[in-house]
Amino acid sequence: MRTAGERRPLGRNVGMYLRTSTHLLDRNTGKEGGAGMQEIQTEKENALPSEVDGKAQKDKAISLPSIQKDGSAVKPPYSNTGAQNTSRPNLNACVDWVSATFKTVNERELIEEILLLDPDKFDEVDNGLYGYQQSLRLGNIAVMYNGREDMGVHLQMSGAGCREYEHIGKLTWETLFRVILACEGQITRLDMALDDHVGYFTIRKVANKIKRGELASKFRRAMRIEHIEIADGKSAGQTIYFGSGQSMIRIRMYDKRLEQLNSKDVNTDEVPAFWNRTEIQSRKDRAQAVAGMIANDVPIGVIVQGILRYYLRFLVRDHDKNKSRWKTAGWWERFLDDVEPIRLAEKTEMEATIEKRLSWIRRQVAPSLAAVISAMDGEMTAIYDLIQDGMERLKPRDIAMIKQYKEHIDSVG
Repeated sequence: MRTAGERRPLGRNVGMYLRTSTHLLDRNTGKEGGAGMQEIQTEKENALPSEVDGKAQKDKAISLPSIQKDGSAVKPPYSNTGAQNTSRPNLNACVDWVSATFKTVNERELIEEILLLDPDKFDEVDNGLYGYQQSLRLGNIAVMYNGREDMGVHLQMSGAGCREYEHIGKLTWETLFRVILACEGQITRLDMALDDHVGYFTIRKVANKIKRGELASKFRRAMRIEHIEIADGKSAGQTIYFGSGQSMIRIRMYDKRLEQLNSKDVNTDEVPAFWNRTEIQSRKDRAQAVAGMIANDVPIGVIVQGILRYYLRFLVRDHDKNKSRWKTAGWWERFLDDVEPIRLAEKTEMEATIEKRLSWIRRQVAPSLAAVISAMDGEMTAIYDLIQDGMERLKPRDIAMIKQYKEHIDSVG
């Protein structure tokens, strides 16, 4: 067994760049596959309701110990401090889960060179997941290692871990995914969330639309999980799922406000008055494609809305027997904000970064370089010495970027 920090040889020219009872709702017939779902009064299509539907929970409860910038423990914020605003206020998007596997680095290199964190602040644990025997953990950020030789090392950030990493503030998600992709990391899971603090729709309205067959979708079925308080039999909320846990794309919608209000140690005064969450869980090639888009500066909210537009279209019932000619519900159109559909069929490659560095040199360095050369009457010896010194200081992430650039040049002739 390897001890923490034992180095695995880097690949040649490769490194780093820097839940209760369930009901099935068929979307075509609107019929349930389980116990009857209580019918609810139809709401106006174009209303922006402010009511809440009940508590909804994610697949697993997660612990919430967090970390400060110096590594000490602190409670994480209740809201997503690292969320990106969309083009409208009160609609925010964030990264909510990251899992990635690396074959070219060891666990300490992953922490130091990719995450830019201090490995010594991580706790060494003699167990892991997914076949890894050991792990290094900082709050909800875990790096797993010591599996089979072909398994490499594995990074996992839960939703709480993503909030912790944002709180530390080392890298933006755009930069982190550039690093991971340049390092040939394989994104195995990437979740994104879109938080609605206005009330474009309720979970109740979504469930009713599905039951009435007023949904066109790439998915064949939806699943509803309802949470019921045993003490009084009252509904404590529901979650709507599209796709299974093994699907390359899975969508879930739930009332995040009620989830928070029913959680322990939550300051209810800090919970927004309305908080619906729509999450997209992407896996394998789809996750790699999403990471590529984020690395290329496509806003997270735009990606979420584009995927939703591709997979789901809530309709206004019409006498026309052809549902494809039914109009899209006004509240759904407003929620998606005219974003084009995004089909995640192939990997999206990261934009070449050599050009970015050249552009930066032209903007920021060229005037200083010209001044130095001019002062030395064109003598280039000092400049050559600087270049040689830089060559000796290239890090694995720089080598990976050079390799990627050369491969791209070769591929285009």
